[in-house]
Amino acid sequence: MEIKNLYFSYENRGEWLIDDLSLRINKGMFLTVLGENGSAKSTLIRLMLGLLKPTEGKVINKFRNIGYVPQKKENFNMTFPITVREMIWVHTGTTNGNTMTPEEALKAVGMENFSNQLFGSLSGGQQQRVLIARALSSCPDLLILDEPLTGIDRASSEVLRNLLEERNRDGLTIISIEHDVAYALHNSTHILTMREGHGKFYTTEEYMEKISHEDMDNYLYHMKEHGHV
Repeated sequence: MEIKNLYFSYENRGEWLIDDLSLRINKGMFLTVLGENGSAKSTLIRLMLGLLKPTEGKVINKFRNIGYVPQKKENFNMTFPITVREMIWVHTGTTNGNTMTPEEALKAVGMENFSNQLFGSLSGGQQQRVLIARALSSCPDLLILDEPLTGIDRASSEVLRNLLEERNRDGLTIISIEHDVAYALHNSTHILTMREGHGKFYTTEEYMEKISHEDMDNYLYHMKEHGHV
């Protein structure tokens, strides 16, 4: 995927939410997008997905199939009586091309034993794993996640982080919006920071040289907790 001189505003003459952004996302990358609330991270994701049209510039997508995991609070009624298996089945039934069975997709995220449970009855971490299974069921070559770990307990976050890291090692390209700098430095190959409409693109090594002492302390603590130090 290539983004060329991208500008975006919700009004033709309004303030630019994204201001002259250019970058290339190559196969096999794990790109984490960092930035404060309101820094247009989710807007950028929607432009990548083609859900929004650039005001100026281009988003050139050469990935065959994109899986998307939105913030689950955005688009799901937790009281709706749908089972975990039905959520996967409905998604694969509307997807063209190769797909996993619901059982295969749920096994990939360790949720095969929850197939017949109602989605709304699951914990936040379990729900997020099901949403990732739904995205993986269409066998994407690019997976985009919008704050996948928000509101999830530490144990569930660890499971999801390990799952994404493993999938990336298997060759899946991943773009994820995150707030945890330590996790981003641990798992990502590249980092994009968004601030006041401007984006800066780094390798993790380049970004590590620029982070604050507090972020470095958090990173070292994270590595120690995971047995890497």
